Amino acid sequence: MASLDGSIGRVKVALRIVGDDVDPKALTARLGLRPTFAARKGEEVWSRDQSLTQRHGVWSYSLTEKAESGAELDDALTHLLSRLPADESLWADLASRYEVGIFCGLYLTTENQGTDLRASTLLALAARHLTLSLDIYAAE
Repeated sequence: MASLDGSIGRVKVALRIVGDDVDPKALTARLGLRPTFAARKGEEVWSRDQSLTQRHGVWSYSLTEKAESGAELDDALTHLLSRLPADESLWADLASRYEVGIFCGLYLTTENQGTDLRASTLLALAARHLTLSLDIYAAE
């Protein structure tokens, strides 16, 4: 689905599950997917060459989409959602226990770029109780 303003240069999407009692091994088993990052609350993790104490438990799975002609947010979300279970009761349970959402990083290559989301993608996010967060990075 192309935008009238031109495709975005790069799109990063990540499922994030955050909560004080996040158990990364249990979430990995339930989702059937190995996280790109996971840590329990209080665990020491390395970030940008420094040790940090994890303030909350987190389980995250991320994808980066970069096509030669640009990237589309809807395509990246559809790709991510295709890897996740569709079981609505699983997502209702997760949403009742944790903060569950999709983080999107949109990296623009020009001043005026945009993107669209299909109704089917929005419905798939809603069925999984996923909050959609957007960080938009201006062209340099």
